[in-house]
Amino acid sequence: VAVDPAAGYMYWTDADARFDRIERSYMNGDEREAIIVGLDSPRAVALDSISGKLYWTEYRSNRIGVANLDGTGRSVVIAQNALLKGPNRLAVHDGFMYISSGGIDYLLRARIDGTDLALFRKTRDTPDGIAVVHSQMQTGTNRCSLWNGGCSQLCFPVPDGGRTCACEASKPRDCQPDVELSVTQATAAITLLCRINARGVPFSSVLWLHNNETIATSSAA
Repeated sequence: VAVDPAAGYMYWTDADARFDRIERSYMNGDEREAIIVGLDSPRAVALDSISGKLYWTEYRSNRIGVANLDGTGRSVVIAQNALLKGPNRLAVHDGFMYISSGGIDYLLRARIDGTDLALFRKTRDTPDGIAVVHSQMQTGTNRCSLWNGGCSQLCFPVPDGGRTCACEASKPRDCQPDVELSVTQATAAITLLCRINARGVPFSSVLWLHNNETIATSSAA
């Protein structure tokens, strides 16, 4: 799954033998649609929201594809390369893509146009996830950015500057899904949620720093 909170969309792969595809929807789950079809076991999807591009891996055919965020302008950027064997996970940042392959203990790196694919770093174990952590990856605002969008619990941004409020399944009693809260009420709600839900997300390892970018891989937690 990849999310674009500033635009209000989320994207995901659906590897179904009858209809392999990439779908997207609003972040509240509405307006679901298949935007890229005819794939061969898509495993990972990554966004470059700055350039407006969507990248994905195709596990069985050993390919990396790219398209516009609405699915148009589709093309293949890497195919039939001996280094690319079962591409499983993908991250994109600053003109490069980082790729992990199932059952192989190394990471690959290539330019986003598919050129200069090479071994980037050997890992201690088979990476089950890969992410680039950088301040540039967390830019933009949406309706939920200020005072939780006036929602008492969950706020989901949607396209065109909108938002949808929702209730947590475990705490519906204190939720007001359709009421715009005042700043004071919203602040109290956010404080309560932070107190209840604060938790760390452990990674099995952070492998290295590269040009001030933390490249982290994790096994399934």
